[in-house]
Amino acid sequence: YAAANAFLDGFAAWRTRAGRPGVSLSVGWPWWADGGMAFGDAVAAAAAEAGLRPMPADTGLSLLGQALAAGTPHALALYGDRRRLAA
Repeated sequence: YAAANAFLDGFAAWRTRAGRPGVSLSVGWPWWADGGMAFGDAVAAAAAEAGLRPMPADTGLSLLGQALAAGTPHALALYGDRRRLAA
């Protein structure tokens, strides 16, 4: 998973530098509340301890729109307790 994300980060940056048509964006997504990957209780507890909370779909879609509008080839999305995530 990490290797695939690293490839996508580099590919999106390359496409942007090369001036390819369209928008290239690689997003590092957090834990979504609906769908996607599921965690066991221990991982969910550790994520909560770090300040992560499951991101609602409407928030994720809003963040996607903001990232596309920013025009950068990479974005990292986090959702939860801002103070704890920053630490």
